[in-house]
Amino acid sequence: MKRFPILVSIFLALLTMFTNANAQSINSLSWLSGVWVQQSPKFTIYETWELSSDYQSLLGKGITLVNNDIVSEEEISITIVKGKLTYNVTVKNQNNGETIPFAATEQTQNHIVFENLNHDFPQKISYNKVSDQQLEVVISAIKNNKEEKIQFLFNRKVSEK
Repeated sequence: MKRFPILVSIFLALLTMFTNANAQSINSLSWLSGVWVQQSPKFTIYETWELSSDYQSLLGKGITLVNNDIVSEEEISITIVKGKLTYNVTVKNQNNGETIPFAATEQTQNHIVFENLNHDFPQKISYNKVSDQQLEVVISAIKNNKEEKIQFLFNRKVSEK
């Protein structure tokens, strides 16, 4: 009977560690927070990330502008699903409005990769913190036994006061 309180204590300690690990996983991506911009003569892409009020997810939005017209819009979140960081994206007017999940497969302090090999394009989404002011995003997929990829280089937008 003395073992029961010890087992309960161990279980509660493990549960607390697991909950903290989830929070740390979301917090480990805090470098994504902010407004990121890629500009070219033909288009401008904005990607915005912020920590949710309950600290359980990162919430994002992506917008592509051509001649100041929105040509692509997506709602993004990074959540924890079954103990794994998961990138969820809903692209306006694509995939019948369904949210497409991508599970984290690789993570370091300044890099994370999400994959969904059942999706047509992209199948892999990679975020790399180049510096505090620069972010590289690569989306890719294998098509006809050949890798197709697109690279985006974003700069952090400085807030105007």
